[in-house]
Amino acid sequence: MHQLIFQGSKYSFFLLFLITLPILLETSTILKWWLVTVPPYTAIFCRLILINALVDCISGPLITAAQATGKIKMYQAIVGGLLLLILPISYIFLKLGYSPEYTIYIGIFISLLTLFSRLLILRKLINLPIHNFLIEVLLILLIVTVVSITVPLLILMNIEQSFLRFMLVGITSVCFTIISIYIFGLKKEEKLFIGQFMTTFMNKIKVLVKI
Repeated sequence: MHQLIFQGSKYSFFLLFLITLPILLETSTILKWWLVTVPPYTAIFCRLILINALVDCISGPLITAAQATGKIKMYQAIVGGLLLLILPISYIFLKLGYSPEYTIYIGIFISLLTLFSRLLILRKLINLPIHNFLIEVLLILLIVTVVSITVPLLILMNIEQSFLRFMLVGITSVCFTIISIYIFGLKKEEKLFIGQFMTTFMNKIKVLVKI
């Protein structure tokens, strides 16, 4: 079950990251084409909401595991209490004169707090090894993210905004994300499973083509 939780968190992040990375990098271009006149804070809000979604998707399997135990009183009290803090803290920051995007920064920070709170709770409920989760999931996700973003970011910084840059960033983002996931994000047995699956899939395609 622990391995299923680890894999679920990894794969959820990988799938969402594969889709969101090109959007994160080219948010301004997409909004300019879509809206023409882009309202203030739109780009930063879009990027921060996507980042918050990436953080939250890691917690999905943890939520399921906690609910499966049936012992959710403490879990709901702690996690729910932390999430409720977003509203009053955001209000305080806005009253102090901070810009609107700080409400999303606060949401991301609270999402990270709830992630680690879930880990601590699950250590008690199902003996989830937090150290293993940090190494096998969070560290791997960080490595994949850094490797994936390097080349697309260089293209973004060195080519002026254009359709060509948009295509280059999109293609390199997808390609380098897939490569980095395969090299750094998967264990040996996971790579073997994917290899066997692709072989079976290609054999079925060949049979269909012959028919």
